[in-house]
Amino acid sequence: MARSAHLSLVAGTLSALALVGCGLPAGNLAIRGASAPVSLTQVYSVGGVPQIIVKRRAGVMSTQSVAHVRSVRSATKSGLEIDAVTDRNVEAALEALRQDPTVEYAEPNYKLTIPETPVAIRGGRLGAQGANFPGEYGPKITHALDVQGKTTGEGQVIAVIDTGIDLTHPDLAPKLVAGTNTADPSQSAADDNGHGTNCAGIAASLKDDAGGIVGMAPGAKLMPIKVLGADGSGSDASIAEGIRWAADHGATIISMSLGGPQQTQTGAQAVAYALSKGCVVVAAMGNNGSGQKSYPAAYPGVIAVGATDINDKVPSFSQFGSWESVSAPGYSILSTFPTYHVAGMDEYAQDKAFWEKNGMRATPKYAYLTGTSQATPHVAGLAALVRAAHPELTPDQVKARIEGAAAHPTGMLGSFDPHYGHGRIDAQQAI
Repeated sequence: MARSAHLSLVAGTLSALALVGCGLPAGNLAIRGASAPVSLTQVYSVGGVPQIIVKRRAGVMSTQSVAHVRSVRSATKSGLEIDAVTDRNVEAALEALRQDPTVEYAEPNYKLTIPETPVAIRGGRLGAQGANFPGEYGPKITHALDVQGKTTGEGQVIAVIDTGIDLTHPDLAPKLVAGTNTADPSQSAADDNGHGTNCAGIAASLKDDAGGIVGMAPGAKLMPIKVLGADGSGSDASIAEGIRWAADHGATIISMSLGGPQQTQTGAQAVAYALSKGCVVVAAMGNNGSGQKSYPAAYPGVIAVGATDINDKVPSFSQFGSWESVSAPGYSILSTFPTYHVAGMDEYAQDKAFWEKNGMRATPKYAYLTGTSQATPHVAGLAALVRAAHPELTPDQVKARIEGAAAHPTGMLGSFDPHYGHGRIDAQQAI
């Protein structure tokens, strides 16, 4: 669906980064048992060996074995097994497992990534703190600044399920709670990509500190849940485990700026579990500019978020559809960035030329990024503001309140528009 209001953007480069390390050679092998046949290249793999997810029936142990399938690990809480298919014949392995009466379901362990990110408009230097700075227009245009005298999201915990968070960043470190790394449990939840740190700052960066930016809900806590690797990709199993961990460890809002086109039982059940535990779940629509569904955004109960720019127009990259809940600022957003070097994303750091000239001995703490990835934590921060002001609301009621309070920018087609959803978020009306 074309719109004259859409912006023309230069194509991003992060999609290539997201395929490093976890992909397989191109092939046409189809896999049954998911919502639609997919290429083997969409399955998460380690060392060229693809993985599958097996869910056993409760209280039943299997005595059967499947050739060329070996266990990688298990998640006791969810009852999932992650297995490697050593001969790479995923379809045959799934077919054999589905004949086992102890198996509830078996499906590919799909690869999910941060959305392909359009190159952000760069320019300017970090000025005085406050949303009057052009790159940080989100808290101002959504009226979050106008409600921060009433609530700052105090008492709320936003789980950022992403590439991790810079655990030492001065805008973020004072508000961190314990997190986890389900991508590599032997490592911490420290960000080695930059994407998660950027999203965290948008949601809940400190207010009234010496410099930097201000988040939508500066009084909320942040929970780092690292589910993606340095290349920005991860597995459905890792993300599902991260969702469940957050729900079990005090998160009240879950923010996910990631996705993939496959609907899975693993992902759907993890989201349903988080909602049942009282978590508001927010996820990005995606950046390929089409009406294709992206998951977890398209799962029931999720607040699915599209992007707008400083003029309340929908950029051409923002995915759209009837499942979109709301839109939020997502074009050239200034936010926190790792205080150390991260491979692959330094091109997005502010004053890149200066740091390159100085041999990258130091890195900036802020960067401009663009995408529904940046729109999503604006909504997660708003959810924290709403919950702090109205703690009695259920996740469904928070979702309905945010949708019902959304502004209808000029150019929006009626009370619901598949490009805007129910509109661009408005914190003042929601509170």
